[in-house]
Amino acid sequence: MGQVKKETQGRRISFLIAEKSHKRKFIGLVSRSQMAIPVKRAQDNLKAMKGTIKMDPENELRILGNGTQFTKDCEVRGLLALPKSLGTGEIGEIVSDTELLLKKPFRYASQKTMETAKQMFKEGAPFKTAPKIDQTEVYCQVFEHLAHGHCLGLFSEGGSHDRPDLLPLKAGVSIMALGAMEANPGCDVKIVPCGMNYFHPHKFRSRAVVEFGTPIEIDRELVKKYSDPKTSKAAVKELLDTITAGLKSVTVTCPDYESLVCVQAAGRLYANNFSRKLSLSAVVEMNRRLLKGWLHYKHEPQMQQLKKEILEYNDTLKSLKIPDHLVESTKSRNKFIVLFSFLSAAIKLACLCTLALPGAVLFSPVFIATKKISEKKRREALAGSTVKIQAKDVIATWKILVSMGLAPLLYIFYSVMGILILQKFYPEEWT
Repeated sequence: MGQVKKETQGRRISFLIAEKSHKRKFIGLVSRSQMAIPVKRAQDNLKAMKGTIKMDPENELRILGNGTQFTKDCEVRGLLALPKSLGTGEIGEIVSDTELLLKKPFRYASQKTMETAKQMFKEGAPFKTAPKIDQTEVYCQVFEHLAHGHCLGLFSEGGSHDRPDLLPLKAGVSIMALGAMEANPGCDVKIVPCGMNYFHPHKFRSRAVVEFGTPIEIDRELVKKYSDPKTSKAAVKELLDTITAGLKSVTVTCPDYESLVCVQAAGRLYANNFSRKLSLSAVVEMNRRLLKGWLHYKHEPQMQQLKKEILEYNDTLKSLKIPDHLVESTKSRNKFIVLFSFLSAAIKLACLCTLALPGAVLFSPVFIATKKISEKKRREALAGSTVKIQAKDVIATWKILVSMGLAPLLYIFYSVMGILILQKFYPEEWT
């Protein structure tokens, strides 16, 4: 937050936030304090309906119902979803109580969930629906916010996730920018792409690189194009493509997790011990270039063999529980030197553990609470999302939120207890 404030020359950033989160006690207090704008989301209003549904094997957009009341329970542009967040689809047309057509094919959380969902469709799956959300009020708030010269932060993918690649961007980011400039001719909106590259996002004190791209200036001709109903969609798409390119320039995006693991490992091997001297931004840039090369040559037999060897190497390191930057220093040496190194390391470890023990014990309630609460929230998020893989982003968020509230209270408690002990057992002049 300090870095963002510096980049924006001290201006406040107000974020868009899911209305569901905005209504929570603690998060709602924080979001209202920073002038957040709540957004209703269809997936937060899903309700189970009567009957079961099947997908037409010859047309994946055609959904057939058994014991359903589509004309009563569903609406055009509303959401149709399978249980346990296996998949969602937008309703394009309601033909009858037992037949409807989707606007686009069902979207699944992963390949595994897709197979489960398709099996459910064959047998007849229970389903949930949510009405279409009218975002007119949200857009009005955004236009007014930008017209007053305020900054707005939003996740253009529609929310946080732990996938290795960008999700398709929501059209809302383009509509907000173009709509604000159309509604207020004197408003000059600039979009700054921001990339967040985490190394171990679900762990305390993880390293991260926050990268700001070149501000995207919106041409007035594009606003005129947006104002014309005939070319409005084309203008939104044009700006969305520009924003997507901007985001890709500041993030390390990858089509699958396995490829990302290979690129990161290859980067460490390529740099060897020299990587210790590289800045975090240089490491990210190196990974970005390696990824570009990997995506271009990934179908070559040599690259496939290299990928196999890197994954095997990673598995070997995991089984030995050592990071690869220590491999170079594990060459065969005199047994007495090895013994001396081991003893000195053991003594150093014992001393550091002794010094760290009081702090670890005193802070343990925070560690325990953050672990239990974040794990609970992770399971809830996975149950309610079609885009998260392991929901590590949720673990990180709740660890920070819980520690922000609990750590100060814990230290206040320790301070009060310390004062009471001093007053009871020590002379008055000491206290």
